[in-house]
Amino acid sequence: MPAWNFSKACFMDRFGYGWSDKNVLPVTTQEYVFRLHGSLGVAGLTGTKYVLVGWSWGSIFVQTYALSYPTEVVGIVTIDGTDSKWGFISDNQQAVISLTNTFTTYMTKLGLGSLQSDAAAGLIPLGHGYFPNSSLALGFTQASIDASQELWLTNKNLLTSVQELNIMVLSSAILNFTYTLKGANPLKDLPYVNIYNTVTNQDWTDRQLFMASLSTNSQAAGYNTDHYFPFTDSSDVITALSAIANRIATSPAIDDNGDIICLLMTCRKLYNSSALRRLMINSTNERYDITTVCNLSDLELDKYRSRTESDQYIPILTKSLTSLTVILGEVPLQRDTLLSLTSLVHLDIYVRSRDKETTKEEQTWAILTTTRVGRTNTSPMHD
Repeated sequence: MPAWNFSKACFMDRFGYGWSDKNVLPVTTQEYVFRLHGSLGVAGLTGTKYVLVGWSWGSIFVQTYALSYPTEVVGIVTIDGTDSKWGFISDNQQAVISLTNTFTTYMTKLGLGSLQSDAAAGLIPLGHGYFPNSSLALGFTQASIDASQELWLTNKNLLTSVQELNIMVLSSAILNFTYTLKGANPLKDLPYVNIYNTVTNQDWTDRQLFMASLSTNSQAAGYNTDHYFPFTDSSDVITALSAIANRIATSPAIDDNGDIICLLMTCRKLYNSSALRRLMINSTNERYDITTVCNLSDLELDKYRSRTESDQYIPILTKSLTSLTVILGEVPLQRDTLLSLTSLVHLDIYVRSRDKETTKEEQTWAILTTTRVGRTNTSPMHD
């Protein structure tokens, strides 16, 4: 993972699966994403950026999270993933009904004590989530297979499957509706790698390519394999992770774009209120020195908008930005205004004031907390 610039990996089981607690009622993808966001906070995994990876139905969660919390996500990977049009296909709607009946039958057999023998005889398809003993030949350990089989053969797991089947059409339809409202390229320029199988049918391939088109910064790769990449083609998953890491590394401003926009919007407000006396921006390849005689529009900074205001981005200040110095006039600014500036650059702010008796101009450093990517500095700044 260090080679990919990933600091850690987090794996999760949806409600009712694995070691996760069950939920009394079915949970839509949108509700689940909201809860997942809260769980990440409880786990202390906030304040960082995420690369989301989802296989099959997990792809719906990945897309929904990226739409719900765009400033937290720097890239997504979908592995033969479900698309937002899935729920509108009549065959899939019929499959939901059929699978619901199948898992209801499993629950009945579990209660009668006959499901275990069916599983041991290889009568449970891999697509239903049961790991057969033959998984050992695929590289899985016996301990992991035993644990998986034990967890699968529970009423909690089977009931969860029925619950999730009942929200699949609705969840994909809501995602599709959200995409429609956002228009073309709803994922904007989010780095996106999509790998998929090419043996299902042409419609599946077309829908996978459509998924990739949701971002202007995507790549799609088809493989002559089946749906079960993690089992039969895990090396292709590793290739996809390498590809997303490379795409993130070569994408300008991908991990600070939202904060840079926030910074520029704040500076523009300060300028318009006559509070901004001087703005100096240092980067690795350019140096801007903006004073009150230079309108922010001269550098097109006024074209920046928050993600909710406009879909247009003018990426003139990206990862090359290294430091920012803001000189403010003596105006009654709230501390929160200063703290709303980006945390991804070295930020120096001081207030220029004039002593009323001596008319001597002094510079006082503002005491605030700034952070840099991967580092926190809580000490006051000094000249």
